Amino acid sequence: MHKGITVEQAERVLRWTKDIGLYTKVFFTFGHIGETLEDAVKTVEFMERYAKYIDLAAYSVSVRIYPGTEVGQLALAQGFLPKDFSWDRPYFDQKIEALGTDPIIPIVLQPQFGWKEFRKLELRLTWFWLKHPRRH
Repeated sequence: MHKGITVEQAERVLRWTKDIGLYTKVFFTFGHIGETLEDAVKTVEFMERYAKYIDLAAYSVSVRIYPGTEVGQLALAQGFLPKDFSWDRPYFDQKIEALGTDPIIPIVLQPQFGWKEFRKLELRLTWFWLKHPRRH
């Protein structure tokens, strides 16, 4: 997502925040273009490994597609939107609503990271929240 930092840098910052007494809040987004369930599980493992450094964690199990954005352009070019999709017509997807996000905004669904993988990830994240209840 073009953040310009490494995982190692993020790990160091989390440790530093605790060393100097800062409150930490993290936000993770799952389902980026090219991401696999295995990639997402690595992110959850990161969350578990650094849970003691995280005061508040939030996540989104979907990447929203907006017109004019890089994600929007890639989604259209790679066929991640319905064939009859148009920004000029209203959009609604009840499955998206079940993920806890706005059902009128399309999300990135890919062959390697679709509904089945989102459901598996939700189970893994639910387990994380049960183990670390103050972190959501």
